[in-house]
Amino acid sequence: MLAKSYGIEGNRIDKREDLKAAVKAMLDHDGAYLLEIMVGKENNVFPMVPQGCSVAEIRLK
Repeated sequence: MLAKSYGIEGNRIDKREDLKAAVKAMLDHDGAYLLEIMVGKENNVFPMVPQGCSVAEIRLK
């Protein structure tokens, strides 16, 4: 919805097996593109910046 509001193409993925195809589609697209990749908290991707916080408030644990 965010991409559409700006008049650009976009996609959202939440499965690792969809990542390769989604990145290829984004790179093959001519113009702006928003790719949202959902990462669960249990995947331990760090550092994390909580929504609404600044980069100075990153979480390392």
